[in-house]
Amino acid sequence: AEGTGYRCTSGNQLPIGCEFRNNIVYDCNEARYCPNTNLACSNNMFFEIGNDLGYPNLGSGETMGVDPLLVDAASGDYQLKIGSPAIDAGIDVGLTYSGSAPDIGAVEYISDIISVSELSDIASLADGTEVALTTPVCVTVDSALFGDGSYYLENENRTFGIGVIGGTVSAGDRVTVQGMLTTASNGERILIYASILMQRTGQTLGSLGMTNKSLGGGAGAYQPSITGASGTNNVGLLVKVWGTVSSASSADNTFLLDDGSGVYVKVAMPSDLQVPSDGAFVCVTGISSCEKNNTDTTRLIKAISLS
Repeated sequence: AEGTGYRCTSGNQLPIGCEFRNNIVYDCNEARYCPNTNLACSNNMFFEIGNDLGYPNLGSGETMGVDPLLVDAASGDYQLKIGSPAIDAGIDVGLTYSGSAPDIGAVEYISDIISVSELSDIASLADGTEVALTTPVCVTVDSALFGDGSYYLENENRTFGIGVIGGTVSAGDRVTVQGMLTTASNGERILIYASILMQRTGQTLGSLGMTNKSLGGGAGAYQPSITGASGTNNVGLLVKVWGTVSSASSADNTFLLDDGSGVYVKVAMPSDLQVPSDGAFVCVTGISSCEKNNTDTTRLIKAISLS
């Protein structure tokens, strides 16, 4: 949108008692100019402002440059996404609200969260479902490893795992989380806009040894199957595979792994690990994942360590 968030050019334009509270000012050419001391401002969010005129100073509960996470502002959908920093961040101005405090913005966020006690219960829930996990599960990958802030959760019996975006965790932590299910562009189901409800330190889980042919597996409810694969879906689990390196590429930090089963698996390396040379025999510990190649969904290991 174009225009101005608010601008008053004269000191006598506003009557005593004017308030500007609980607003999201989004995608404006300029914002915030009012020398009139009759305007009381608090609990507003300013995002994607071309020119912050900066008068008056930000008031209590006001932010500049923090994304309010609107559903689709470009299309006029100003609802708040799960995990929005605007939720419960407003101040009571006498209007009806849901939660511990009013939300900032035009539309009050109404949660429709489904509580699940087992991580594997997530598999049967459709994309767009907001879930809260009530039983602690293990973090298998630090949130700092892959560069995009994602990490992985796995249940203690190592039968189900899932990627998560949101929050800061370390491998071995036990956590409960809340977030929204979606299918990422690589075909992998993940939780996004996640917030950590409980967190404590713990021991890491061991990895599951697998052949290349066993990786990925067939469809798992809403999780797409690996093209040409069958068996139990294991995308999201911490696994260990081994074999000979080929097609090593330092340009994109990947190589193919041949374990002799006739199935080559692509291995994606984090930036802090060196790609091994072609012909080397390696053991790879990482996450069973997938990627899209035209219409196919193919196996991918997101490596954590090599030996």
